[in-house]
Amino acid sequence: MLNAPERAATLRKRARLVAVLAVAAYVLALGVMALHLPEAVIFALVPALAIALYPQIKPVPVAKNLWVAAAWTSATVLAPAATMASSEGLGVVVVVAAFFIFGKTFIDTVLYDMRDVEGDRVNGVRTVPVILGARKTTALLLGANALLIPAAVMMPPAVQPLAVALILYGFGYILYFRERAEGWKLDLLVEGEWALAAVGLAIVGTVL
Repeated sequence: MLNAPERAATLRKRARLVAVLAVAAYVLALGVMALHLPEAVIFALVPALAIALYPQIKPVPVAKNLWVAAAWTSATVLAPAATMASSEGLGVVVVVAAFFIFGKTFIDTVLYDMRDVEGDRVNGVRTVPVILGARKTTALLLGANALLIPAAVMMPPAVQPLAVALILYGFGYILYFRERAEGWKLDLLVEGEWALAAVGLAIVGTVL
């Protein structure tokens, strides 16, 4: 409630509707995948496991950030990779893509912790920002974002510009939100990054 009172009030009023829609969407996605890409279903189940174990993992400093990043990486990188025919160089591409997505997701989860630092501190939740403070956390995130540059360089040439753009965008929102807690802007600019990435990938696929 302290972290996002408006969102908490909205979700409380529509808790059943949100839960039904979320479960229905997830089950539908699994059903489609089971019909067309059955070999990837095991990876798509990881987010469900992540949600189930999240309450136990959340109190452990940094663990929840790593856990969420790993779950998202599994669903977005390992699941598609499981459907691809083995070819020379594929393993390197998968590792690089996994590292990139893992790093971006870790950064995003810590940014959300920076927004929620007041409530987490009151509730005794030891997140990275609670432990390090805003300045050191910002330095950590900027360093983590910089570590993604070698991954961008190692990506296929067609997607390198997109990867570089996402890294630059990451530097921008890390610096912007280092002293701000505007919830809707964080949702729009950080989560919206993946919508921009999807559009960029679609353009790349059309060109190729």
